[in-house]
Amino acid sequence: MIAKNLLKQFSKISSVENYLYENSANSTEIKLIQLCLNDLGFGTELNFERFGADGQYGKSSIQAIKAFAKKHDFESDGEKITEMMLEKMIALAETPTSKALNDFLTQIKTTDSAAAALTNGSKYENEITTLQKTLYNIGYGTHLNWDKYGADGDYGNSTVAGVLAFIQKNNLDGNGGTVTLDILKKAATLDEVVPHLRTLNKTVGANETIKKASDKAVVKALQNMLYHLGYDAELNWDKYQDDGDFGSSSIAAVQAFAGKETLTFDGNEVTIEISQKIISFYENDLGDDWKNIQNQASIESIKMTKIGKRTYEVTDGILTQNFGQTKLQGFTGMATYGARTVKTFIENHQDLLENQEISDSSLRVIQAVEVNEGKLDAINSYDSAYFSFGIFQWTIGQKNAAGELPALLKKIKENAPAIFQEYFGIYGLDVSDNLTNTTYGYLLLNNQLIKEPSQKEQFRTPQWAFIFWKAGQNPIIQSFEIGHAIARFKNFYWRKNSKYLNGHSISEYITSEYGVALLLDQNVNRPNDVYVYTEKALNTTGLKNPETWTTAQERQFINTYIKLRNDSKMWDPKKRADNTTAFVKNGIISDERNSFQYNEMVARGSENIVQPPADFNQESYPEIMENQS
Repeated sequence: MIAKNLLKQFSKISSVENYLYENSANSTEIKLIQLCLNDLGFGTELNFERFGADGQYGKSSIQAIKAFAKKHDFESDGEKITEMMLEKMIALAETPTSKALNDFLTQIKTTDSAAAALTNGSKYENEITTLQKTLYNIGYGTHLNWDKYGADGDYGNSTVAGVLAFIQKNNLDGNGGTVTLDILKKAATLDEVVPHLRTLNKTVGANETIKKASDKAVVKALQNMLYHLGYDAELNWDKYQDDGDFGSSSIAAVQAFAGKETLTFDGNEVTIEISQKIISFYENDLGDDWKNIQNQASIESIKMTKIGKRTYEVTDGILTQNFGQTKLQGFTGMATYGARTVKTFIENHQDLLENQEISDSSLRVIQAVEVNEGKLDAINSYDSAYFSFGIFQWTIGQKNAAGELPALLKKIKENAPAIFQEYFGIYGLDVSDNLTNTTYGYLLLNNQLIKEPSQKEQFRTPQWAFIFWKAGQNPIIQSFEIGHAIARFKNFYWRKNSKYLNGHSISEYITSEYGVALLLDQNVNRPNDVYVYTEKALNTTGLKNPETWTTAQERQFINTYIKLRNDSKMWDPKKRADNTTAFVKNGIISDERNSFQYNEMVARGSENIVQPPADFNQESYPEIMENQS
């Protein structure tokens, strides 16, 4: 689905300001602007000695742009660059860099289409690389001369040949030298459906029908294809989407499709003939190679260079990132705190969360916890659990235990298979479906189960740090991280533990965003302790009946809980609590009782407790154990 993101990007271009805002990650133009700002004396604000021209529109770039705007009397908070600011920058710099920026300015001002970047001889390497990957994914690898060039970011003769073959097969206008929005729209559609077509094609090749007991991924592929063919009403798509359940809605959609195409359907099994007919609607538009894509890359293709005593520069030829080498408690590995925050995601990509029914309240709480753990692209491979990733630093598990990271990857694989393949599957990484549940699981590497410590050690390398860091730049993967982080409430918040709280759940006691954020923070850092310290606080305060609690009583509980927690074995508990409290002081989260709402679909119960989501089942969400998290 990478082409879908590219289409979204170019569909929004209407000005320099929009382009330099929407394309704020690893953009060629951002690098040029950083070089210009450094030439103009804003290297200190850029932190240029540390970051250089990295193409990241982060805090340092915002500071430099804000300083530039202030000096030259522009109104700007640094988060966007206007056309007038860019023109001023170009006029002042008068360098080869500013000339390249001026070429970009002219190009954007004279066109609103993908043709600004996707054209023969263009220097927009990131966008061209995405185009090449898309054409390869939908079967045009032979025309691209893929085995020789791959996705090299160069719109040369082979890319022209690939685009032309696509144009001709899909009856579009063009000579292959330029990709218009119409061409990109068709490519994006095919890029979105081809993973599902491959899944269906495998069932046809294996002479398998599709029925209630079929693999969930196969049913999801069928549902997606019926949706794209216009059977969303029969699927009740708005309610169920591609849930992988071959139930009454899926049966109704197959029945409607079979009736229209005069095929036989008995209401129980989707025949080979029906699957073949579904495939036929797209097969003629795809390239000859679509069935047999072996989209694999060697981890050795990711190059690393030691640039300091404990610093490595790692690149795949498109993106580059530096990682610090850290040694702690006898474990040595890579680390980066990351740059992608939940706040920035919400500002730019909250629409990607629409299908997850996540409340604004939950998003605020996650922001308060994120500050203590890591950012969306954070990496730590000096962990005692070998490797951790993301806002909650999910790991692959200590020793031979299962870890939480495979559960996140399984969610991505099931719901966004093309994205999973692009970032993980391409390197032979997979998830053991049989050994991975909602919370814990194991990885597969080149079809081998990764369970023993000696196998897990290989994930401490700079290359694996880069692979996951790069994945953390993708907004779709970020959306799954956020959803998975919020789902952690199902592992402890509504759980009734017979050993603690007299068999009650924490949700019966703590209902403010502030209290929930503190408890979630402890559960992420020391999961076994969250019940212990909740019960200690209740015993210390004597507040045993939550039905009578007001905001004042909950605040009393929280203050006592924090004091007790400060003596716990959490990592720097006082600082963590202070960080969470700052979110209350800044008006981001509320300490009012009943302020927390888990998702947008669940109303508060008559008992004034936070109700669990409809799909909550305590047995499906095991208690998280410290030696695994």
